[in-house]
Amino acid sequence: MKEKYDIWTKNFMESWKQLDWRRTLETLSKDVKYYENPIDEPCKNFEEIVNLWNVVEENQKDINYKYEIISFDENVCIIN
Repeated sequence: MKEKYDIWTKNFMESWKQLDWRRTLETLSKDVKYYENPIDEPCKNFEEIVNLWNVVEENQKDINYKYEIISFDENVCIIN
């Protein structure tokens, strides 16, 4: 099961690097709760997520990433 989340994370991050929001959103379920960080309230729909991401193009250049799958079960994965 960890492999499933590893593949998902790579797809998400590769689309993120390309600033391809449509492709990035396709990696998420319709009932998403997207946490930009553990302190803020999550985004609860695609519109909220896109509004959050709209500043990315202005603030992020030459995107590189590393990640660690911290915990997971059948329907939830926590990634740092």
